[in-house]
Amino acid sequence: MALPAIQADLGFTDEGMSWIFNAYVIAFGGLLLLGGELADVFGARRIFLWGFAS
Repeated sequence: MALPAIQADLGFTDEGMSWIFNAYVIAFGGLLLLGGELADVFGARRIFLWGFAS
């Protein structure tokens, strides 16, 4: 990730960067769970093709 560049450009402290990293992880995990649930409901192939096309 570009965390060192973000820290240098915006002047975040190390503690502030840990919040940024945690936000990335929580957002990625939440979207991963949502995608899995959508694949269970609508089918993995259909969700994969929808994601690939968009």
